[in-house]
Amino acid sequence: MMIDQDVSRLYAPRRFNRVTKQRFARVRRTELARHLGRQLSYPEKIIIGRIIAIEWELRRLDAKLDAGEDLSGNALRARLAAETRLRLDLTALGMAPAAAKPL
Repeated sequence: MMIDQDVSRLYAPRRFNRVTKQRFARVRRTELARHLGRQLSYPEKIIIGRIIAIEWELRRLDAKLDAGEDLSGNALRARLAAETRLRLDLTALGMAPAAAKPL
């Protein structure tokens, strides 16, 4: 199955297994590299790998919450820490957050 590069929506898995994780990683890696618009350096490849892993876990935990499961306190703290790490990694790649709209 070919992935259209002009699709505005990114791939979001409905099930969390080995196959969907590989597809998710491939699509995310391609999109992040396309966004940077240049050949990736070795440290950038490491950061992108970490971004993909963190985003996968966040989506997996979100799916559990959407299904009505309760997360333990440790899982909730890990989720908050992962969000912070994701934000810092994206900033390290030069993807600054959008400016806040004036009130």
